[in-house]
Amino acid sequence: MNAAAQFRIIFRQTLRAEFADRERVISPLLFSMVILVVIAFTFGEPAPELRPSAFVAQVFLSLILATQTALSRAFEPEHQDRAFDLLRAAPLSPSALFLAKLAVVLMQGASILVPSIAVSALFCGVALPPERLLAFGGLSLLTVAGLGSLGVTLAAMTLKAHARTVLFPLLYFPLATPLLLAATQGGIGIIAPESIVAADTMISGWITVSISANLIFLTLGILLFGELVKSD
Repeated sequence: MNAAAQFRIIFRQTLRAEFADRERVISPLLFSMVILVVIAFTFGEPAPELRPSAFVAQVFLSLILATQTALSRAFEPEHQDRAFDLLRAAPLSPSALFLAKLAVVLMQGASILVPSIAVSALFCGVALPPERLLAFGGLSLLTVAGLGSLGVTLAAMTLKAHARTVLFPLLYFPLATPLLLAATQGGIGIIAPESIVAADTMISGWITVSISANLIFLTLGILLFGELVKSD
């Protein structure tokens, strides 16, 4: 069986495992909505000049906190079913498992991202033209992909650690900081083209940083995942 067929099988099985427990799907989304509601009722509607920055900050703050919750539990079904023990003997491509898990994580991230953008735009009073909305959505999905690659790798790395719930965020948040900085600065430039950070060269630079971080996290995940899965 080639890697593509393995990917399809693992992807379908992972989806079934995720949707078997509705709480795993719903809780990150509810968590992100609660964060946005608390921010909105605490600070109210921002001043007009601060609306783009507040909108971008709220979107990515809710995104990273909600995805951290989901990613830290990414391999709980496999761990509970002792699937990782079986992978040592199975003729299975670790890259196929990594990419299948990443694909599921991207679906979860997108399901959090879309309502977060809508709710944040409502609370901040931001109306986005279609072209800016598409550009911001593309940058946001790129951020989700980078966070997903990093999170899946760290989830596998910390799966058998005794202090996994503490160790995962200690590694996740510092390593995700460059990606989030690129996302916020590039996002503000897209949303508010009149701002000082919105020069074409600066936006292109932040997008380049985001793409570079994605490539680094994805490459490291593919290269290291086999050893992480098979290690004791």
